[in-house]
Amino acid sequence: MEIAVATAVGTACVARLLYVWIGNCDRARLARLREQAISERVRTLPPGSTLT
Repeated sequence: MEIAVATAVGTACVARLLYVWIGNCDRARLARLREQAISERVRTLPPGSTLT
């Protein structure tokens, strides 16, 4: 019985760590894509344009 409880707790901990890790990877990827989109929009501006 103790082994089953330890296995369940261990599995829950690993699942939680994977959930947090995947969430962090997604946030980093979205931030990178957002920065890339801003850079592409800035490159399309005519020379001499200013950003506010």
